[in-house]
Amino acid sequence: MPRDPDTGAGTEAAGLDGDGAQGPLAQTADVARGATGEAIAEPRPSEKTFKRTFSSLSLPSFRNFWLGMLLQQGAMQMQMLARGYFVFELTGSPALLGGVLADRMDKKRVVQWGQKASMLLALFIALSITTDTITWQHLVGASVV
Repeated sequence: MPRDPDTGAGTEAAGLDGDGAQGPLAQTADVARGATGEAIAEPRPSEKTFKRTFSSLSLPSFRNFWLGMLLQQGAMQMQMLARGYFVFELTGSPALLGGVLADRMDKKRVVQWGQKASMLLALFIALSITTDTITWQHLVGASVV
């Protein structure tokens, strides 16, 4: 295998055939080195890859679903923001905004307590389902917490 004088790699990894002509790997961008020093060719992003990534949006039903979900997520974020401002407007107290309380506490502990609460809630729902004692009120209560 011919070696590239600059990099020491085989010319096949650089996209060149033994005679210097463009070979089948000519579409590769950079040549990375593996743990043992062998050349690993990384493909360039191509127009085909880009088109294939978004090909599902060519289906009208999926495109409508995707756009609907995008709009719904945006509306939910706006509602959460507006709700916080509305609570402040009603009470005049910034302490009722959840972020203010969380900012005054140790961040690590806030995340830990949130994860513990989520775990206990999931465990409660799982046990209720397993023991066949679950009601719709349990699910509504779990969604509020």
